[in-house]
Amino acid sequence: MATIFIGMGKPTFPIPYHFLELGREFARRGHEVHLIMHHHHPIEEKGGNPAIHYWPWHSGILRILQDLLLLIPLVRRYHPSCIIVGHRDTTVLNLAGWLCKVPIRVWYHHTLTQQIDLISTRPLFIRRFRRLLRIPIYNLITTHFIGVSNAAKSDLERVMKTAPERTFVLYNTLSDPLDPNCLSPKLNGLPEERIVCVGRLDISKGQDILIHAVNILKDKFPNIRVHFIGTGKDAQRFQLLAEELGVSTNCHFIGVVPHHEVLSWMYSASLTVVPSRMDNLPTTAIESMAVGTPVIGTAVGGIPEVLGGGGILVPPEDPASLAESIASLLRDEQLRKLWSNKARTRFLEVFERSRVIPKHADFYEELLAAYGQV
Repeated sequence: MATIFIGMGKPTFPIPYHFLELGREFARRGHEVHLIMHHHHPIEEKGGNPAIHYWPWHSGILRILQDLLLLIPLVRRYHPSCIIVGHRDTTVLNLAGWLCKVPIRVWYHHTLTQQIDLISTRPLFIRRFRRLLRIPIYNLITTHFIGVSNAAKSDLERVMKTAPERTFVLYNTLSDPLDPNCLSPKLNGLPEERIVCVGRLDISKGQDILIHAVNILKDKFPNIRVHFIGTGKDAQRFQLLAEELGVSTNCHFIGVVPHHEVLSWMYSASLTVVPSRMDNLPTTAIESMAVGTPVIGTAVGGIPEVLGGGGILVPPEDPASLAESIASLLRDEQLRKLWSNKARTRFLEVFERSRVIPKHADFYEELLAAYGQV
């Protein structure tokens, strides 16, 4: 059996729980698992299998050196056969693994380069320089790259120059939330005209496009309500846009809510909209499909791959097409039921955690066997 390290960041949103369950699956198969989690202050190791190590994530110029001083002794102590970096802020774990000659060092790619370019405030030449610097470093300290969509795999090969034979696709997963103990009671109000849009409020997520679509719809659907869940640097700008267009009563900015409440909002909505200008594997689309709520998403990045026939695609940057698709669902209950069933089926077949995680574990065991580590 092998010893496996997983850098999973801080478990405050759905993706780290994917890696927590992957660690548990490895442990069920008899491997020794160590989960590296972020915390503001160092805490004693929690024993058991998987064991949990709280890593006091540093910041500033000395961050990498401070992190290495913590991680290298940990790697030398347990001699892992495989390190899995599931969160970008744990990338230094692969550097520690390379220095300590760990045979398998895996890095996950979650955010597309084009999306980073949309939201970055750094000058273009600095972004390009940083990428040129990262290419040899990442290819040196990493043996295998995982894109969480085919769009991410293509991005890795195009931008990071990763070799196709070292680059793979493994989707993020979500536990099935349709359990009475997982969801809050249904919300009250106007579910037949309630729309939910979940995500960071910034230009890449395209909430302004949805606001313009609401402006097109408001006369035919005066009771339409779009609930924007999340926060971000463009929150105030989007709220001002809603006021300027005269749709502030139709657009409600909820802010950040606990994850189970996000699922509750989706569960009680007529539909979910993912209006991104660029996105990779948006968790919000998976969550909506999981609770059987129809999804409308833009045909960019990994969104077509996520929906895969389980949701409706519209062109990006096109409020009129988005408004047309929203209207078709709002006025036709049977059509909503049809897309609800398609969404739920897609989730269960492709993203439901208990079905998919064992396949991911199989992938890693095959990798370990190929390197003679099991």
